[in-house]
Amino acid sequence: GEYPWGFRIQFSKPIVVTEVDTNGAAEEAGLMVGDYLLAVNGTDVTSIPHSEAANLARLGPDLLTLTIGSDIARYPSSPRPACRGYLYKRTQSGLIKGWRKRWFVLTHDCCLCYYRHRRDEGKQRPLLAVRLEGAEVRADASLGKPFVFRCCPQAVSRVFFFCANSRQEMKRWLEAMEKAIRPVTQNHVWEDVTRHNCSLPPLAVKHPERLGLLHKLDTSRDAWVQHYCILKDGCLSFYSGIRATHAQAGSAATGF
Repeated sequence: GEYPWGFRIQFSKPIVVTEVDTNGAAEEAGLMVGDYLLAVNGTDVTSIPHSEAANLARLGPDLLTLTIGSDIARYPSSPRPACRGYLYKRTQSGLIKGWRKRWFVLTHDCCLCYYRHRRDEGKQRPLLAVRLEGAEVRADASLGKPFVFRCCPQAVSRVFFFCANSRQEMKRWLEAMEKAIRPVTQNHVWEDVTRHNCSLPPLAVKHPERLGLLHKLDTSRDAWVQHYCILKDGCLSFYSGIRATHAQAGSAATGF
């Protein structure tokens, strides 16, 4: 309670976020109830007691850095967004001009949406949804306000100005948007190459970035199961063993 980040975790392995304060720093950064806590300030916390993870946060710097995972079963038909959180949007119409706080979601398929409140996501239609392919995105100092960036989508003849609460938050959004504006055709090529790699035995995958044994949580048995894993071109592939003929599953690892 005496720490300003605005979320709580429960005594469990893996550590789970059980509560997120409204308008707190955690909500601003897009943390959600049910997310798994994987690392605190760069230290792996997947196998340590809850109290040690809490101490890492308390004894660390004021700027808390978390690595988060989510259970895809919570949203089986809706991949986790590339970025989400509160931003201030500059209003350009009406009698009163200024900045309005809105909940923004950058979806996995390159669409930027915003809602009046966080609770509206998934329950109401977004107030606006804009495709970002080919958009121009950059920081902007012309308005004399810190942490402002602009977005010029090709799909609409309009310039959007957004304001974040910190330089780090602005950087997080800019990096996510810059990844989203790549042409869709590149995503199709990536999917074809990744599908081909997953059909190969693990030792046949050329030039992997990382390979080795990892434990993956099997929620049906509430147990950790060992897999031989390969990270290649942003896809983490899971094999039953090093002599397997093909991958059992694959997960996009970009944006983590």
